[in-house]
Amino acid sequence: MFEWLVNNSDVSQAITSIATAVISIAAIVVSIVTYSRQEKSSKESVRPFLSFELIDLPRRLGIKLRNDGLGVAKVKSAKFYMLHDRKEMEIELGDTLIESIDEALMLSRIGEIDRDSWKRYLDSYENLALASASERFLIEIELSKTDDITILEIPRKVLSKIRAELFYADIHDNEQPALTANFKYFGRGCEYAE
Repeated sequence: MFEWLVNNSDVSQAITSIATAVISIAAIVVSIVTYSRQEKSSKESVRPFLSFELIDLPRRLGIKLRNDGLGVAKVKSAKFYMLHDRKEMEIELGDTLIESIDEALMLSRIGEIDRDSWKRYLDSYENLALASASERFLIEIELSKTDDITILEIPRKVLSKIRAELFYADIHDNEQPALTANFKYFGRGCEYAE
């Protein structure tokens, strides 16, 4: 067989060329598949995961935004809604939690909370970015040891009526599933007090 290939060098060159072309095409296919898998793995390795952490202690009340994912989360927008007492419908409130609390207080006539009462709050979520394993208070109120703890009843009542939707993306601007939550947790004691 070897002698035949030597005697028919044109055929052996053609076979060698075909084999080289097949190997080259296979290498290109393997490269494309490897690249797409690496790209997918790279995108998944920087996926943020946002959640709300609700804090309700006798002298402290707050809501944190946490990133428990593996990449930076960039907040795009937020919407807050209030379930109206007498109607089974939601009323759209503001774009931030503090603004929504003010609007919900006005609509529900539960009472008033002066913004100076809040220890801290974010009044804008524009350009808000959270690194992996980080958190940021959206609102927090903390009473001193001499303050009357019933002061927190009004914020608890109003927060228990609010539902949130927060839209965010990863570092590559890929939209992530919206974070939705209601804050009924804060009303767990209010229903028994009335």
